[in-house]
Order: sequence, then structure tokens, then C-alpha cells
Amino acid sequence: MIALILSILISANETRLNYGEVFLEDSTGRELPRFSGSLGYGIDLNDSFSDLHSLVGQGQVRIWKYVSTGLLFQYAFPQLSSAGRRLKDLEPALRVRVPQMKWGFFSVTELQFLLGSWNIMNLFQLHADLMIGGGAGLLNSREDTTASGKNSASYIWIVEQRFRVFENAGLYFSVFGNTGGAFISAGIAANL
Repeated sequence: MIALILSILISANETRLNYGEVFLEDSTGRELPRFSGSLGYGIDLNDSFSDLHSLVGQGQVRIWKYVSTGLLFQYAFPQLSSAGRRLKDLEPALRVRVPQMKWGFFSVTELQFLLGSWNIMNLFQLHADLMIGGGAGLLNSREDTTASGKNSASYIWIVEQRFRVFENAGLYFSVFGNTGGAFISAGIAANL
């Protein structure tokens, strides 16, 4: 048994891989596309009393090789979760308020932090960009489920992973947050 293990280790040392054939290094400079946009679905990560499903749309314009700026719009469909409904059932005995956001409109600037191409099982190349950014904007939220919405200023932060499946289109996944909560979002993206 020991002789078999030693012979496998010795034969493994004799066959060295040439990593120049396995990995491809691309040193050409790449810039962000001139225009990019995305549309997706977002869900709240941190509010246990509300189910905040939302529609998220973003449009960006490149202002420098690796920096883009644009607008992000989020429209939420606020409803109570099962825990929120049980809490609201205590309303006659307790005064309960469940604040919920309704929509947000933000100016967002993003930096292309990492970029590259992934070889997916030798079938196709997947171009990937990791974007980080932040900004400020307007958030419309209500103090309770029956109250009317009020506008307030809000910050926004975003970490976004874009994948170009086709030449000018692909998918995105992002995590972002504002004063209304933290959200995870996924959808389609397009570049011009």
C-alpha cells in the first residue's frame, strides 16, 4: 500500500503542467460601457415584520474609464409578513406601528472594482464586473401600514456583480441598502 502511494506521488511529480496553456492573461485595458442599464427584482433582507418586494431599475453613464454615475429607482410593494400580521393583531391592546418604504429615487456613482472573464467549463466565456458605489436621494416611506407616505433624504450603498452573457446583455446580482432597509436584487442588464 505504501509502495502504491509513493509511486503515485513520484509519477505526479514527473508530469508537470504547463500553466501557460491553462491560463490566459489579458493585459489590454478595458473600460466601462458608455451606457448601461438594468431592471430587476429586489427583496428586503432585514425587516422581519414586512415583506418588501420591489422593482429596481438603474441607468448609468460612464464619466471616466472605471467610474459611472446615474440614477436608481426602487418601487416597493409593501405588505406585512406573518410576524407583522400577528403583531398587528395585538392592535386593540397595544399601539403597534410597522414602518414601510414605498419608493426611492437615488443618484448613484459606481466604481468598477474588479473585472475579468471566466471560462465556464470550456463552453463559453462569461465577462464579469464587480461594481461598488454609493450616493444619496429621496425615499418615500410611511410610519405605519395605513399612514400616507412622506418624503425624506436617504443615503444608498451598493455592491453589484454584473455578468455579460451576450455582447451587450447579461445578468446582474446586487446587494444595496438605504434608510428603508437592506435589499438583494437580481435581474437583466444591458450595455451600449
